[in-house]
Amino acid sequence: MTRAEIVASLGSYRGQAADIELLESVIPHAVAEPAGDDLDAALFGLFERFPQEDGHGVYWSVLHALESRGAYESALVASLRRAPSPFTRSMLQRLKNAGRESVAGEAIGKLIEEFQSEVQ
Repeated sequence: MTRAEIVASLGSYRGQAADIELLESVIPHAVAEPAGDDLDAALFGLFERFPQEDGHGVYWSVLHALESRGAYESALVASLRRAPSPFTRSMLQRLKNAGRESVAGEAIGKLIEEFQSEVQ
């Protein structure tokens, strides 16, 4: 599966009730790819478009894969600014819990305060 196909598949995902099998088949390919604006926007787009879903656990796989891969911090802040979700909020909190004080040049405490009321 090419990177363009991965991004297109993630973009065409219609939610866990419609096609969770699609997501389950694409995620292993997506997380094996190196970081990049196109792929990161597509992965974070899952959290943004479906903030009340967990993809039957698949979204947690995405979160863990992004954290393991690294180089996602700028995309995380951009996603928070576009459409904060429980998953992006959790990622921010997890960075703080790991002892980080800033992410993508911004104070984590300030970001948590900014988005706390927007995501519950």
